[in-house]
Amino acid sequence: MSLQASIAFLQNQQQKDGSFLSLSSPDPTQFIPAITFHSVFSTALILSCLTNLQKSENEHIKNITLRAATFLLAQKSTNWTFNYWARNSQETKQMPYPDDLDDTFCALTALYQYDPTLITGTILAKIVSLLTTFEKKEGGPYQTWVVPKNATSIWTDVDLAVNINIAFFLHLHKITLPNLTTFFEKNIIAQTLCSPYYPTVYPILYFLSRFYRGPYVTTVTNLLFAKQVQGAWGNPLDTALCLIALRNWEVNPQKLLSAVAFLQKLQQQNGSWQAVPFYTGVNPKRNKPFYAGSLALTTAFCIEALFPYTQDKKQFFLNRQQEIKTSKMHKKILSKAIHFTKSHDSQIASQFSHMIERVTKTDVLRQITLLPFFFAQSIAKKHQQKISNTFLIQLGYANLLGWIAYTIYDDFLDDHGDKKTLAVANICLRELTVLFISLFPQGSLFDKHYKKIMDGIESANLWELTNARFIPEKKMSLTTLQLPDWEHNQEIIANRSLGHALGPLAIMYHLKQNEIQIASFLTFFRHYLIAKQLNDDAHDYEEDFTKGMLTPVVTRLVHLYLQKQKTSPQPLSLKKLTKKLKILFWYELLDAVVTDIFFHIQQARNSLAVLSLITDKLLLEKLLTQLETAAKEALLQRDRTIEFIKAYD
Repeated sequence: MSLQASIAFLQNQQQKDGSFLSLSSPDPTQFIPAITFHSVFSTALILSCLTNLQKSENEHIKNITLRAATFLLAQKSTNWTFNYWARNSQETKQMPYPDDLDDTFCALTALYQYDPTLITGTILAKIVSLLTTFEKKEGGPYQTWVVPKNATSIWTDVDLAVNINIAFFLHLHKITLPNLTTFFEKNIIAQTLCSPYYPTVYPILYFLSRFYRGPYVTTVTNLLFAKQVQGAWGNPLDTALCLIALRNWEVNPQKLLSAVAFLQKLQQQNGSWQAVPFYTGVNPKRNKPFYAGSLALTTAFCIEALFPYTQDKKQFFLNRQQEIKTSKMHKKILSKAIHFTKSHDSQIASQFSHMIERVTKTDVLRQITLLPFFFAQSIAKKHQQKISNTFLIQLGYANLLGWIAYTIYDDFLDDHGDKKTLAVANICLRELTVLFISLFPQGSLFDKHYKKIMDGIESANLWELTNARFIPEKKMSLTTLQLPDWEHNQEIIANRSLGHALGPLAIMYHLKQNEIQIASFLTFFRHYLIAKQLNDDAHDYEEDFTKGMLTPVVTRLVHLYLQKQKTSPQPLSLKKLTKKLKILFWYELLDAVVTDIFFHIQQARNSLAVLSLITDKLLLEKLLTQLETAAKEALLQRDRTIEFIKAYD
């Protein structure tokens, strides 16, 4: 592939205003004959395809994306909605259409990917208001067209692809709506992955692959492979879409090489690929369907599909091989857990399966099942040879059991436990203990550490229940609260989650490491857990307060609020108190919380530095950098959130 030629082609195709023209044809396979028109949609898609490339030093890419983003910004309405047609074009005068949520959220996504600071808090407030206006029920799904409530039914449809594009924008802002997920999964199960706005299933699955990681990933990847013919999908556009989707869903890269070769072979001399219909276009006479796309749009998708293969090929395949190895280990651990569920009666097995799905669904980085595996990968090769895959599967399985047990117990501690799951928690904890005894006999050094950690978890939970809970009332004064002393009890923050360290700790004892190394590892992990908990609490402070949980962040927030009261504060409704605390958090407390997170991250780094067993510190360092990045993002998000509070509240 000649990336330089492709970029030069796109640069030549880009219009003076930064847009890209589209073609519309009555033929669903080609653009003969074709009408040329001005549409926002193709420009938004092209910008989205190029957002990863814009980070390169290629000045041509930077110029293309800047001009495309400038064009899109000029197309927004006052409420930040977008139209299929470019504003003030001949098409919008001759064939007017209302604004719609597909164009809107594809444009918003492209702009956010290009520069997140473009979507301010005020704009987010408008977007939330827009979704609320056009939701079919609370939390989605949403109708397609931005029209008055009394519009005819043709303008109030609910479309799968449109809602997928809405969900991706929300995903970029770390928002998941269960109603939308259910909507998508019902369509996957029913095999109704279609839309009147897209002529094939491929755009829909491309859009879905950008964020969906639910239980039906295998279903959709199998669907794509079932449609594959001689290693490709018929034309360059569909092949590019499938290649991107399957890569997003972490399919073995070896299975995609024929598709890569197919695309590389079809690149034309001018750097472009054949124009193929991507979406349903507009027919000027409106008497039959038209299909839209362009050379530029196909080329942008092909660039996105092939770009990883233009990099260091050796390193690319090494990385992919590691991803495959990691994925296989994860699947083996899950398989072991699922096999264990089947040894119980149907009722317990059903609850067990539900908890496995619940615990692993939100674990995007797979730390629950794979932390022992990741830890083993970070130590010297001579030590790795002493650790079998069977041992790592056992440790990953043990960690999963522990997470399931304590997730259920936490539900009860937070007063919303389901009694039906209690048997599962007890079985998991019992099996966890039996498993570790089978690996390390009672009375061994590991066994002593295991009991100490498990006792620490129970003590921490009891301390929190005794000292860090209150009963929220409809109207209350915060002066009556007995605030816990977290400052002198920080070890409790780490102790309640220290069971997560048992897998790596077992590896260290298996390798007969001395107590100094083990102490350094535990110090690293304690500071990591404290930083992680502070980060989680900073994101959940509002929900925690309304539930009556005095986490370290909520406690500091209440203390700061009381300090600022010149007189004894009058009782307020829980809603008003929460609003006051929200403003105080974003305006004054966030900096202090982030400072504490950074402190514990640095302490963890100091301990990591003296761990001689660890030769590849990048793997454990990654745990810290993820927290660091999240904390920095919170600071960057502050201004946007303050704007959102002002605009929406």
